[in-house]
Amino acid sequence: MKPTWTTSNGENIKYEDIIDRHLKNIWSDGYRNKYLLIEMLKRGFISPKKVNAGVCKKCGEVLVSVSVHDFCGCEHSFVDGGTDCDYTRSGGEIGKATKKEILNFLSK
Repeated sequence: MKPTWTTSNGENIKYEDIIDRHLKNIWSDGYRNKYLLIEMLKRGFISPKKVNAGVCKKCGEVLVSVSVHDFCGCEHSFVDGGTDCDYTRSGGEIGKATKKEILNFLSK
């Protein structure tokens, strides 16, 4: 059984709900990093379509923008913008990355 807390007004809140609220608040406050991005993706709060990611069509490397400028190993393709989902840019020959590919890349 997962722990719950009772608020001053008698509302029971599940531990997972508290974590979910906290993650959403941190994200909306603009504090974003690789680990928060992983959790937001896993919990379904962010669609993989909103993550600046792709696959280089030349070398097959998965690119996820976790810093300002991210290039693939062959330097043929890039993604830009970091974890700020409001600003995204890519160049070269980029294909779409799946949620599984994005999570695998971020888990390294």
